[in-house]
Amino acid sequence: MLPLLFILALLPAQEVAPGSKPGERAERPAALPDPTVPGRGIPGIDVQHYTLELAIDSKRRFTEATATLELKLAEDQRFLELDFHHMFEVIATRVDGRLAEAELTPHRLRINPDRNLTAGRSIEVEVIYRGLFPQDESQGDVVGMLFDGHSVVAYLEPDGAHHWFPCNDHPSDKATFELIVDVPTGQRAAAIGQLIEEGPSPRPNHTRSRWRTDIPTATYLVALGVGPWVRIEREGTHMPIWDYCEEGDREAIEKSLAVVPKMMNFFEERFGPYPFEKYGHMLTRKWIGGMEDQTLSVIGREEALSGDQALLAHELAHQWFGNLVSPYQWRDLWLNEGWATWSELLWLESQQPKMARKTLAGWRRSTFRLAMREHPHTLAEPDPQNLFDGKLVYDKGAMVIHLLDEYLGREKFLQAARDYLGEFAHGNVATSDFQAAFEKATGEDLAPFFASWVHANTLPEIAWSIDSVETLRNTGEKKRWKVTVTAEQRNQHHPMMLELELRGTETKQRFRVPLYFREATVQATVIVPFVPENSVLDPDKRGPWVPAEPRQD
Repeated sequence: MLPLLFILALLPAQEVAPGSKPGERAERPAALPDPTVPGRGIPGIDVQHYTLELAIDSKRRFTEATATLELKLAEDQRFLELDFHHMFEVIATRVDGRLAEAELTPHRLRINPDRNLTAGRSIEVEVIYRGLFPQDESQGDVVGMLFDGHSVVAYLEPDGAHHWFPCNDHPSDKATFELIVDVPTGQRAAAIGQLIEEGPSPRPNHTRSRWRTDIPTATYLVALGVGPWVRIEREGTHMPIWDYCEEGDREAIEKSLAVVPKMMNFFEERFGPYPFEKYGHMLTRKWIGGMEDQTLSVIGREEALSGDQALLAHELAHQWFGNLVSPYQWRDLWLNEGWATWSELLWLESQQPKMARKTLAGWRRSTFRLAMREHPHTLAEPDPQNLFDGKLVYDKGAMVIHLLDEYLGREKFLQAARDYLGEFAHGNVATSDFQAAFEKATGEDLAPFFASWVHANTLPEIAWSIDSVETLRNTGEKKRWKVTVTAEQRNQHHPMMLELELRGTETKQRFRVPLYFREATVQATVIVPFVPENSVLDPDKRGPWVPAEPRQD
């Protein structure tokens, strides 16, 4: 998600010891209860599939619906609980076809079957309900089916799914979905997965569409929208790319989002095949930024019309990072947002280099500020009251991915990313899983990297020098000099790669030396065609660091 406030402008200690061995994965705590969203998610049940039959009138914000859940029990249950908003009217509930009593409490539905339910069995739960779509704030943003006066769209992160269907509202319990949606004639429904059918509804003056995904999906990512929309179908990729907007915006949206097929191919070359049945966007008149609903991102109308390529790249990259591989607990959110934000840079460096430099500079400033202010929360331990902290979770999260990319090298890094996505596809990850997967893929001990950049908010203090310049014998008509340089991180070791630029007396006399800080002190020897007069560390300002103070002898 890229929230509006970020565009404008838990927790216990992470379970992995910074000094864990390469490839070693520490035991994770139970996914539930999740301290970041207390009261959400129900341990002991595993939902396998949701069938949601909904009649929705977007102008009235109203639905009549039946939700059927197929689930397994991990432990004996005398009653069943589901996350569900108390504003709905529950008409009837059934367990395995038998009527069951139910009661609503704030954000919970308790169902009392007429017999005990034993661990290991599969059951079917049916809930018939109706009402206006509720909207509440969660982590500073309104979540639920957002209403803009014309349309409703699913904007659910982190815990808004239970605002429109009964569920286990936590990303650790992924399930498959089928949505059967009836809407008044003149409105159109768009939803997750593949469009199975679209045509007349048994309801008078309604149309029906049926959507299905057999890919396990976190509840907060279930795409659904209804509005007075047309569908734009794009070419240029091997899967459908559909955009839903109002008729008056069709021509402008066709142009402003025309880059998406090219962007899709770009990310596929780097991250691997796009993992879902389709992609596209639903537009809302609310000024929200974006939300990466699976297979169909929600984009604010104004942002969509602007053709903001960073925003488009961010939400598309989420389909791999966040959707294909989802957070284990909400404190692992930086693995969604750091990767998606870094993907903006990846795209912009290929298309808009000036904007890419500006983007990287912003991340660098945020990383400096976190360190200088001794920010008490880290990527591994974000603030449970400010989960979507732009400077930390987005900016520094992206900076850490960028630093890892430069430290490992682009080819090695992207191969490790593909291995990581393959290993955890359709599942969930914690920070420990990310570290272990990259250590396994690269053979590198990344414990020092994660200790310094993920588990802390500190910066390296670096001093560097030209140690010696030795004249070599003439090679033909050109002279060469052997130069030895040393750089030292004096406060503590922060693994990273920085370039040192050697400069001669003439403007064109420039030579860059990559310095890999696998240890606190690094030395390099190079052959250059000029006598260096001085040197500049990190001339393009691609990393966060500060110059070390001169030593006091």
